[in-house]
Amino acid sequence: MKKNIFIAIIIALVFSACQQPTPTYNKDYSNEKFFIRDLIVPQEYQANEIIKQLNNSNNKLLTFIELSKQYSTPSNGFWIDSNNIAPIFGNVLFEMNEGSATQKPIRNDKGYHIIFLEKKITKQQFRQLQAEYNQKELDRIASYESNYLKEHNKLVKKLPKHLETYVQPYNKKESCKIWMGYPEGNAYFEEDSYKIAWDGKCKNGYASGLGREIESADMKDKWGIAIYKKGKPTYYITKNNLYNVLFEGIQDVKNDDEIGVYTTIKQKSDDIDIRVIAGVYDGKNHISYKNYTSPFWNGTYTYSKEYLNFGYGYTDHTQNDMVPMDFEFRMQNEKGVNNGWAIAKQKKSTSLIIGEFINGKFKPFKLPQSYNDKADSILREIKEASQKGYAAQEEAQKVKKQYLKRVCKKSVKVDWMDNDDYKNICSPKQEIALMKKVNAKLQKISEEKIARLEKQRYAEQQQKEEQHRQEILRLERERLAEINRHNARIEAQEDSRQFQQSLDSLNKQIRDMTPKTYNVNVFHY
Repeated sequence: MKKNIFIAIIIALVFSACQQPTPTYNKDYSNEKFFIRDLIVPQEYQANEIIKQLNNSNNKLLTFIELSKQYSTPSNGFWIDSNNIAPIFGNVLFEMNEGSATQKPIRNDKGYHIIFLEKKITKQQFRQLQAEYNQKELDRIASYESNYLKEHNKLVKKLPKHLETYVQPYNKKESCKIWMGYPEGNAYFEEDSYKIAWDGKCKNGYASGLGREIESADMKDKWGIAIYKKGKPTYYITKNNLYNVLFEGIQDVKNDDEIGVYTTIKQKSDDIDIRVIAGVYDGKNHISYKNYTSPFWNGTYTYSKEYLNFGYGYTDHTQNDMVPMDFEFRMQNEKGVNNGWAIAKQKKSTSLIIGEFINGKFKPFKLPQSYNDKADSILREIKEASQKGYAAQEEAQKVKKQYLKRVCKKSVKVDWMDNDDYKNICSPKQEIALMKKVNAKLQKISEEKIARLEKQRYAEQQQKEEQHRQEILRLERERLAEINRHNARIEAQEDSRQFQQSLDSLNKQIRDMTPKTYNVNVFHY
């Protein structure tokens, strides 16, 4: 027993003697900041060669950067202080002068380090420098919008003039002029194949009241339901049959404004796609406020405020189980590339991702609260515009209902175009066929989502069960360890008891052998 204790003490002393003391700083550097560049090589001779080249250079910083490219991963440099660098580096580095490099390589488990000290300042100077840098960055980030807006205003001035004229519909014998608006240089109605019909009334030589314009040309197949007042129409429903785009809302030709909903349907083979855009177009300032969505986007909604050369975009993924983000707010240039300040949030995080995109590449940067407020303000603008768009859609559908009451009677027939084509608007056959395809795709998407969620639920359940099994295993191991400790204690007690019994027996023997005339003390050493 004593022998074992002695060995343990010796081992402890040897281990203690072998331990190196924790390196400390030679003096207090806590009020200093250092901007450094670090170059790491695997071999000492390489480090010495680099130091030699640096010492022979007239421009040590440029030489260090070039050598970094040659020997190591190029270093852009970084700020450090005594709180985030080990004394093995700091005691050498902090005594160096600006513009110098370590004269001996410093070794650690990563290799041999040569460090270049570019700048040495106090923490107060660093805070001032950081404040100046942050302000410059904020000014630069703010310039995205100011520059974009300047360019937008220039583009507005360069837009072709919006001209107006009147044409006579081919199906009217009396004078019944129809209003035409077009950009300068694009008088499409002058094409030989172009013709337009009006199925409404005429008054004082102009179209009047509720009716439908039907346009056709080599590359045009379009109609629009409008109400004419004093020679000017307000359009409520327009349909471009070539591109399968339906507008329902209010198009005010006096102000060149649009409020409503565009629905685009694209069919390819057996597949079908739908995109719905609700919002407002401000014709005076050439700004669009749009809410994009689709029944096939799995709950994702996009809101945008669009100028001629850039836009703000907010994408809401909160209901989309396939996207890890909650939302993304960003600026985009005319090519749709993220370029400007941005804010986003991941679903499993409570913090925001804030910074800027530079031609599609994200760079984190802490923006003031005013940017969050601006994003919220823009989003409110777009949502209000989309609500106006849906309200205008409802109004337009009422106008269409009144129009259909008039033309969808059996007694109504036309001879200036194919009557069946004319009355296609009365038959929902095409819409029903489309909706069948839409419903079939939605059913497939729903089934896939259910299967995906079931699989995810099963995986989560398996994970919970595995965690439960691991917990039971941990408890059993702890229980076994406790049993082993208990048994060890019992064995130790038994050994101790046996030792005491042997000792008592020895003492008894000694007492028995001692003459009765003497009092002998037994000492235990």
